[in-house]
Amino acid sequence: ITFIFLFISGLFAQKNNTITVEGYVFAEDNSGYLHGATVTLLSADKTFKGEVITDNLGKFEFTVAPDETYKLRVRKTGFNNEEITYNCKRTMRDV
Repeated sequence: ITFIFLFISGLFAQKNNTITVEGYVFAEDNSGYLHGATVTLLSADKTFKGEVITDNLGKFEFTVAPDETYKLRVRKTGFNNEEITYNCKRTMRDV
């Protein structure tokens, strides 16, 4: 069984007071990006906020409210599940 590694690559401020969080999912053993992994977005209290499937490059993307804490849960058959807590503090200049 291989573990999933989750990489958050950026926060991008939007004009409508939201932030885009994007990242990549890949195997911990560096065997490549994991397309078809399910990434679930939950609020800090674990309320469901959204779910996406990673693309061919293992990329995912969510648009969220700024200055909130979220949990990202990743799962894919044949891999151990991964969950991280991510704080979306607005650190970028408003657009």
